[in-house]
Amino acid sequence: MKEMFDAAILSSAILLLAMLSPSCGGDAKVGPGGFCENDAQCETGLICKQNICVEPGTGDCNPACKDDEVCRDGTCVPVNPASDQDGDGWSSTDDCDDLDPFTHPADDQNGIPGGFEYCDGKDNDCDGVTDEDCRACHDGDTQDCGTDMGECTPGVQTCSAGVYGECSGQGPVAEKSDGKDNDCDGSIDEGLPCDSGQTQSCGTDIGECSPGQQECEEGKWGLCQGLMPAPEACDGKDNDCDGLIDDGFMIGQTCDGIGECGVGTYECAMQDSIRCSTEPGGSLDQSAQDICNGLDDDCDGEADESFNIGATCTGTGLCGNGTIECLDQSTAICSSDPGGSGDQSKLDVCDAYDNDCDGQTDEDFGIGTACNGEGACGPGQIECATEDSTRCSSNPGGSQDNSQAEHCDGLDNDCDGETDEGNDIDLCSPLPPHVVGAICNQAGATCEISDPALDCELGYWDLNGDYDDGCELSDDGEGNICGDATGLQDVSDFGGGGIETATGQLVPAGDEDWYQITGIDNLVDDEGVSGCDSYNVHISFLNQPEGVVFDVSTDSCTESSCTLSNQFEFSTNFRDAGGIGECPCSMTNEPGKNTCDKEDHVFYIRVYRLAGYPVTDEQYEIQITNGI
Repeated sequence: MKEMFDAAILSSAILLLAMLSPSCGGDAKVGPGGFCENDAQCETGLICKQNICVEPGTGDCNPACKDDEVCRDGTCVPVNPASDQDGDGWSSTDDCDDLDPFTHPADDQNGIPGGFEYCDGKDNDCDGVTDEDCRACHDGDTQDCGTDMGECTPGVQTCSAGVYGECSGQGPVAEKSDGKDNDCDGSIDEGLPCDSGQTQSCGTDIGECSPGQQECEEGKWGLCQGLMPAPEACDGKDNDCDGLIDDGFMIGQTCDGIGECGVGTYECAMQDSIRCSTEPGGSLDQSAQDICNGLDDDCDGEADESFNIGATCTGTGLCGNGTIECLDQSTAICSSDPGGSGDQSKLDVCDAYDNDCDGQTDEDFGIGTACNGEGACGPGQIECATEDSTRCSSNPGGSQDNSQAEHCDGLDNDCDGETDEGNDIDLCSPLPPHVVGAICNQAGATCEISDPALDCELGYWDLNGDYDDGCELSDDGEGNICGDATGLQDVSDFGGGGIETATGQLVPAGDEDWYQITGIDNLVDDEGVSGCDSYNVHISFLNQPEGVVFDVSTDSCTESSCTLSNQFEFSTNFRDAGGIGECPCSMTNEPGKNTCDKEDHVFYIRVYRLAGYPVTDEQYEIQITNGI
């Protein structure tokens, strides 16, 4: 009604002005809005309508023009719409809504993002998905939508299946030459034909916008030069000038906070994002520090993320693979560890492994502790012997086994807790030279030859009692039997007689030395020198060790002329009462004399020690004389 009243006043004013204005003559044409009485008085392209020069409408041609035509000079002229009707830089063929400058696809090649995806039931970024970044709405909830700019009317959207449906109001349509803002962008007939120089009011003062002017340039209406709609931001303002504040952001609607943050209402977080008021940073923030309880306490969309719950893990020690899970509110563990849902821990045994999965190996057994091995095994460290026992590493079987074969030394060499135990021969081995038997004198911790007769090799004897040099004395190996008697130089009674000596020692016990010597009876000087046969073999000791004696056998090994003796004499230089003997004697038969016979004899001398006398290394010496 107000618009009609204003038009009537304007018409009357123009008429009055025309009546009062003097006429200067000439053919000057009346421009848009000027008074006229007929079309001829109006500038080219205008018609006189209700005494005002105006652009012809589609109905001013006969027949009336179609929606995609404009009446020019009584003729309908086709209108070719711009290829980018909303001016967002995308052609109608590529733009999924070429009547909304805030809806367009992304240009990945040039790094231009698609339109911001509002929660308005539209595919703002032209990716084929509607409201994909929005939180689900509650079915049945409604929100205001649309705009009252231009020819559009607001409406209502209803939530269904978690998303908002179409807006019930009148949306934008393609601009047509009718003096109206059909596409609801604040500009009127932009891009459509006009007379250059024409101007008209445009825009709106709704929201953050302010009205402006449009100018006809090069025969087409340009854009409105006011403060025009901008993409809506979540900032408490009506940026797109549609009469709604923060529309497309669901502000004020009831929401369920993420995780343990309860029911609240949507509010702006930043200019391009929202949050539920109970979420972190919200006006009713209900978030809490994250604890390990299977819940999203800090309301970030993840439960127990600080604890890496559900990740694959390897348990401690021998506890194998599992997944991270909560042990208590402050601790997460691998499920295979002690206390976990898949606990693989076992009783700890001594085996160098962490069986009970506590991060320690064999901790109940004192492994690695310094120790002293048994006996002579010395220092070491405690280590496992079996799964349930330990030993000092220097003990038998240990990794630093210092045990040795047991010796007769007063020490526990084999580290078995006993000293010098076992067989004497083993304890004293290796045996010294020529020793075949020994005893371990535990009191003195030394080996001894207790009985040389038994402990020495045949033919050897331990005389000095020094175990280390063994049975140091040995039989000379000669003349130990009569048949093997040592031959001595013959002794003759010629020329004053002969002398021979023999020395030796009787080692070992039971040793005996045999000698063989021949006494020569020389007749050459018997009669002429002394008138007697001087044959007189005498055997005696020059040195006789205690208990050493000799036997003498004449002319055979079996005939014993003398035994157990230290003196022996065999002679013919005598004459007894019975006339026996050859002193005097004659080579011929002389009365009162015996015949001087040549009587050589072989004497076998056996030197030995009487039983019961100790063996010594003292040398004996015997002397054999003849004719002395």
